[in-house]
This record gives sequence, C-alpha cells and structure tokens, in this order.
Amino acid sequence: MFSCDKCGLCCIGLDKSEVTADLHNGDGICKYLDLDTMLCRIYEERPIFCNIERYYEELLKDKMEKEDFLRLNYEACEAKKKEWEECGRNIRKMISKIPEMDEDNERILRDSLEKVEQMDKL
Repeated sequence: MFSCDKCGLCCIGLDKSEVTADLHNGDGICKYLDLDTMLCRIYEERPIFCNIERYYEELLKDKMEKEDFLRLNYEACEAKKKEWEECGRNIRKMISKIPEMDEDNERILRDSLEKVEQMDKL
C-alpha cells in the first residue's frame, strides 16, 4: 500500500498535464486542495489518477508489478519535494534582497515564507 504523508505537493503543478486540466483554475493548484491544511476536500471521491491504489488495481494490475508502480510514485513524490525545497530557498533569497517594503507587501511576503517553512517541516 502507498504510504502518503499528505503534503499536498502532488496537487500542485496540475497545469503541466492535459489529464488534470479540469482540476485547476489555470493556476496549476487543484481546486479541491485546502491550502490551509494541504488536504483534499474530496478525498473519498477523488479522481482515479489521484488514487494510487485504485489506479493500479483498475488500470495497471496486468501490466506491471505493484512494487514497481509504487516505487515510481515514491520517486515522483521525492522529486516534487526537492523541487519545492528549491523553490523555498529561492523565495528566501528574494526576500532577503528586498531592502524596504510597505507593510502590506511585507505581510504578504512573510505569509508566503511561513507557508514555505510549514512545507519544509513535512
């Protein structure tokens, strides 16, 4: 069974595939992802390609070994996490180079940084 840590990163970047085009509003973030909790709001009814176990059983069971399929998914998950870590480092660099900003922009940047730091803990 696939062991998911529920980081939500697989729900980001959906604009890179035609298969997931109807799941986002042009921003690449799944419209069912709760950004406060990073959990799926339709988890029990999620599409088949969001359900690794069901996807394997219904579409790949006769085509490949489950262990191979799980390994590929774990590798994709780790790659996504590394990509996110790099993004976080880049955001921190950009923030550190801003000499002065108004209160609203500072709040927006600090909130963004806080989200990045929360994701780093996952």
